[in-house]
Amino acid sequence: MELALLLAALLVCLLGAAAWWVDGRVREALQREEERQAYLHGETLLASLQTLMLAGQGTLARRWIDRMHAAPGIEDVEVLRRDGSEAFTDLSTMERVNAYLGRPRFRREPARPHHQGPSHPGAFRRALAGAPAVARDARGALTLYLPIPAQAACQSCHGYDRHPLRGVLRLTLAPGEAERRLAAVRAWLWGGAFLLAGVLGLALWAALYRQVLAPLARLRWALARAGRGDRRLRLPAGPDELGQVAAAFNRMQGLLEAGEARLKAVADSVMDAILTIDERGRIESANRAVKEVFGYLPQELQGRNVAELMPEPYRSRHGQFLRRYLETGEARVIGRRQELQALRRDGTVFPVEVSVGELRAEGRRRFVGVVRDISERKRQEEAMRRQALHDALTGLPNRALLADRLAQALAQAGRRGEPLALALMDLDHFKEVNDTLGHHVGDQLLQQVAGRLSQAVRGTDTVARLGGDEFAVLLPGVGRREAERVVGKLLEVFRRPFVLQGHPFALEASVGVALFPEHGTDGQLLLQRADVAMYEAKRRREGLACYDPSRDRHDPGSLSLLAELRQALEGIPEARRPAGAPDGAPGGGLLLHFQPQVELATGRVAAAEALVRWRHPARGLLPPAAFVPLAERGGLVRPFTLAVLELAVAALRRWRERGLGLRLSANLPPRLLLDGELPERLQALLEGAGVPGRCLCLEVTESAMLSDPDQARRVLEGLDALGVELAVDDFGTGYSSLAQLQRLPVRELKVDRSFVQGMAADPAKARLVEATVALGRRLGLRVVAEGVEEEAARRMLLGMGCDLAQGYLFARPLEEAALLAWLEGRSVTAVSGCTGR
Repeated sequence: MELALLLAALLVCLLGAAAWWVDGRVREALQREEERQAYLHGETLLASLQTLMLAGQGTLARRWIDRMHAAPGIEDVEVLRRDGSEAFTDLSTMERVNAYLGRPRFRREPARPHHQGPSHPGAFRRALAGAPAVARDARGALTLYLPIPAQAACQSCHGYDRHPLRGVLRLTLAPGEAERRLAAVRAWLWGGAFLLAGVLGLALWAALYRQVLAPLARLRWALARAGRGDRRLRLPAGPDELGQVAAAFNRMQGLLEAGEARLKAVADSVMDAILTIDERGRIESANRAVKEVFGYLPQELQGRNVAELMPEPYRSRHGQFLRRYLETGEARVIGRRQELQALRRDGTVFPVEVSVGELRAEGRRRFVGVVRDISERKRQEEAMRRQALHDALTGLPNRALLADRLAQALAQAGRRGEPLALALMDLDHFKEVNDTLGHHVGDQLLQQVAGRLSQAVRGTDTVARLGGDEFAVLLPGVGRREAERVVGKLLEVFRRPFVLQGHPFALEASVGVALFPEHGTDGQLLLQRADVAMYEAKRRREGLACYDPSRDRHDPGSLSLLAELRQALEGIPEARRPAGAPDGAPGGGLLLHFQPQVELATGRVAAAEALVRWRHPARGLLPPAAFVPLAERGGLVRPFTLAVLELAVAALRRWRERGLGLRLSANLPPRLLLDGELPERLQALLEGAGVPGRCLCLEVTESAMLSDPDQARRVLEGLDALGVELAVDDFGTGYSSLAQLQRLPVRELKVDRSFVQGMAADPAKARLVEATVALGRRLGLRVVAEGVEEEAARRMLLGMGCDLAQGYLFARPLEEAALLAWLEGRSVTAVSGCTGR
């Protein structure tokens, strides 16, 4: 429209300019015609005047001049002398004749006012110079000045002096006629101009509308439709500029349609619900996943308030939060990722993870919300949390939860000045049950023991399983006498036989008690002294023993065994033993047994775990439980661990020489994770034996990484720099932060045997194992299951995606020679660089 008005204005201006120019030319033509008529009149009058002047009829000349004033088209006629005065005004002769006759003989016209000189001096001077001249006054009246040539016969009585030029004839024409003619011409001219302008304007408008305005209107309408989301609209294209614009619009529509189709396909393919919300909280669009998340079809949610998907109190507060954000910009959810509660169509409330972003377009504000159903993740986290704080076999609190509750109980007891008792219990002859009937029967026994102990204590007490057949009981507000009474009650539960596989079994327990504040104010110290008391009760076979400082570290057997262990560690290391010497020095020493780890998917042997044993000169082959606690209490953890690592590296060296590329795993005690010199010492061992670091895998427990996470991370990173692989051992029996686990250079996750054993018959255990395997795979870790003793468990682990497994189903821990014999005829997955070839 603006373009049309601009063109119309331009056309009017052009036609106006043309009419003005023609008007000027017409005026000039009419003026020329008027001048020509004036010359004709002037020449005629001049001829008549000269005739009268030559005849000496000045009086007649005056009367003739006076009469000429009344002639049509003439306004004034006058004869001017050279000095500019009017001629024929001196009639003294006529006046004398009239006086002589006594009556007027000649009548003159009424006198007219005399001009005081010529009204156009310039034209008058040109006429005096002998050239006719014209002039116009303010009214547009034309005045002609004609020179009158002088004659020798002129007499002074006629009013002329002798001179070559007698005077000037001044003729003034009436202006009305010329102006009327000019007005008529102008009326015709401007009428035609306006008529032509109208015709041309209509023609221009029609052409402009057809060629420009109509296509522009269609384009504007199409853009508005496209802005509202219509992607199927197309415009007719053509070869002109607007047709090319229409073709570009069609291409743009096609690209937008394809892009939106791709975006919709992507949005519909994700499992998260994606909602577009306006400023009022109304849902504008939703992807297909809202059906799975909320139970609504996408079209059912359009136009509804998003608050309908929220339970209370979020629903009633949503409008307030939205208004506050729009007015102040204060956001609690927008621009952040938060975990909230959502409401399904069936009314169930479930946890979601919500992230909301803001979009500004076309002067409007919209919000895009991505809602993820995290119900399964929460269930897994809860399972992991319970797994981290509870024993999977018995459901009792584990060591981590006991430590937490013990710290809280000590703080409360200290504030209130109350006593506290901590009892540690070990089942006597439990190993015989395991070895005779199998671990699954031993697990059933532990479950029955846990149930009886839980029923025998108060609601404020805590019964925990520390591992193996060891239990702990925390008794807040209990002194010595009350503690002895409660422990006596706990021992009573063992007087009734336990029924296993339909047969009764008798079982006994040894309990040691430490008291607060008598035996210590620190939780770790109380645990240690309760452990000393428990071993005292076991040694004396009294069932119950309270900590006695006089008996701590004075047990002859323990002291003797500790001294012998120290001597064994100071003996000839395995790494320096002559080639071909048997395992263990003749005088006794540490040696390794190896339990293979098998790939579940292929059945190939991929690694082995090193398990330390002590060949005692008098007591024979001792398991780790018989001497490792002594090493920990006697301050021998560091030399003991270095000796075990030296044995493991020596075994790897021998395997490399045989071309056997097995990876070997070894346990790393928690205290060694705080030893900053460990990476350097291990590097020296590896380089001395010529063994690459990637052939060795060190296993650390979850709790070991939590005592001093920063120092542990530095040590682990130092080990990782050597190429040594790191594994989290007994996963699920401690409490490890998933975020911390991701930051550590861990490559392997080991599922504790307490979860694996019996999982085929226990769905709860199976779910925990499955969650652990899934977590390991998501973190990109290799997952190893311990304690696999049944084919059903192997099949389940294979279905869960577990990588490796070890246990009695495949092989018991073997001496090195037995391991090499067992490997003959079996496929081995060699670690790159570990074969030595």
